[in-house]
Amino acid sequence: MSKKQKSYVVKVPVYTSEIIENAQDLFGGITYNDMHHYLVKNLKIFTESEPLSFDNRNKTKRTVIDKVDFSEHDSGINKALELLT
Repeated sequence: MSKKQKSYVVKVPVYTSEIIENAQDLFGGITYNDMHHYLVKNLKIFTESEPLSFDNRNKTKRTVIDKVDFSEHDSGINKALELLT
C-alpha cells in the first residue's frame, strides 16, 4: 500500500502600514524631549486620577495602583525617567 501525502493549508495574516514620506527620523519628527514631556505629563495625570484596580484571576487578592512615583535624571545628553514603586 502506498501512503497518502498529507497537505495542509496555512493561513498567514498580512499587515501593511502607510509609507511615511519625508520622515526626519524613525519617529517621524518626534524628538526625544517630546517623548519625555509626554511621559511626564501622563504620569502626573495618572497620579491625580482615580486609583486603578483589578482582580487577580482565581485569587482573593485585589491589586490597586493608586500612583506612580518617578524620578527624573539628566545626563546632559538625554533625560531619563526612573519609575519607583
